[in-house]
Amino acid sequence: MARASFVIRLRKVERLSNPNFDNAIEYLCKSLCLEAYETDTAKQILLELLKSREGLSSTELSMRINKSRGAIINQLNRLINAGLIVRERRRYQLRASTLSNTIAEMQEDVERIMKNMLEIARMLDELT
Repeated sequence: MARASFVIRLRKVERLSNPNFDNAIEYLCKSLCLEAYETDTAKQILLELLKSREGLSSTELSMRINKSRGAIINQLNRLINAGLIVRERRRYQLRASTLSNTIAEMQEDVERIMKNMLEIARMLDELT
């Protein structure tokens, strides 16, 4: 299945010394440059998607989180654009079966992109 285009933005964030659920989700959001976008709503969406095995609709998320559907869709689009979640039909879910598998897939994406960039850079070096 072809993946939709997304942008993985990374920021170096100080490693957590005593992680708990809230600061671990916040760490992920900050590391993925999502903290500027209502981090609390993004964290709540991620929590609900982690608990759901079959994904959730924007309406279901809106009812569970008690936010407007528009606010939920806005955050869902940001999470999709970051490569964390996918939309299949009318349901949203993590792009892999678990959060750790999702992050591993994102790591593979970054490594694949960097490998391609390195090959192009080497070709350019040889041409100059």
